[in-house]
Amino acid sequence: MRVLFTGTAGVGKRNALANLTRSINDMFGGNEHLYLDAVRGAPPSIPILENQLYGADAHPFLRLHVDQQKERWSDSFGKIRRGFDGARASHQFLGLHLTYHFQQVPTCSASLSQLQEWRPDCIISLVDDVYCVRERIHRGGHRKFTLFELLLWRSEEVLVGDLLAGLINPSDPPPNFIFAVKHSANTLAKLLLGKEIIRLYTSYEISNVWQHPTKRNVIDTFRRRIRTLPRCVAFDPLTIDEFRPVLEATQGSGNELSYDARKPEHRWPILDPADCLMTDDDLQYPLQLPRLELCAMRDAIDGQVRQRDFRLVDQAHYVVVYRPTLSGGRTLSLGVHAEVEHAYATQRDV
Repeated sequence: MRVLFTGTAGVGKRNALANLTRSINDMFGGNEHLYLDAVRGAPPSIPILENQLYGADAHPFLRLHVDQQKERWSDSFGKIRRGFDGARASHQFLGLHLTYHFQQVPTCSASLSQLQEWRPDCIISLVDDVYCVRERIHRGGHRKFTLFELLLWRSEEVLVGDLLAGLINPSDPPPNFIFAVKHSANTLAKLLLGKEIIRLYTSYEISNVWQHPTKRNVIDTFRRRIRTLPRCVAFDPLTIDEFRPVLEATQGSGNELSYDARKPEHRWPILDPADCLMTDDDLQYPLQLPRLELCAMRDAIDGQVRQRDFRLVDQAHYVVVYRPTLSGGRTLSLGVHAEVEHAYATQRDV
């Protein structure tokens, strides 16, 4: 199997792929069938193209003329391909950025034709809460990125992945899975290497429940139960949770909002943090977020939540609805109702 892992800067791709490697080793009895890149002084790892392209600092590369960028990208990809071709591994996994943002200008240095020729069997578009992405990018010295720009960059990365999938096979494109790094590492390992895996989307009430610890616990018990189902993986909408800080920013005052993902008023508590594909251990809460930026992106966040959840439905074989009337009403919540309607419209079983 050939798998391409994409995602913008700040999603923690290197750590995520290291955790994925460990999960594959634990779940499938060793990773000897997975091609790993041997880097001097470091344990073998899934190759990431940017490690060869520019290392830790992207600025010298991004300042090059676009033709020079593409030439260097092609050379780096060629070296990785030669490593793949010279190995007997059953699986070839590769991480890279499809798009860059430099001086507020989006660019694509990747050779889509070379990636098309490599023909990945699937694409995994890694995403994380925009507030975590912003903190990692700003901590790396790139402090000009706004929250809205990071949302746009995420959408562009996924879009180019979709375009690449269409180039690989126009009549039957390989899947481009949106996969949040706050899913468990085991979930991704099972999705990629498990046999006859059934993909689920879990739909449940969120907005009217999140302030009540007892009701949250009911939902979380269900989410953990779904994780243990044999031959199933679940795309969980709460692995991305970005709306509450926007809502709080529009109702409060002051120049900044102190955001703490460990507090339920800011984020639904992360399910089993130690098992996440990418943990938040590298972040020091609270994060200081500009209130004006939060207010300005409310519509964008609202649109992204809706469209992302629909896309997660599209990635699944089945939609599993749980406790739609947990808040006490007799009707579906608006979010659950919309997801059910979308599933019926796209001929997915509910």
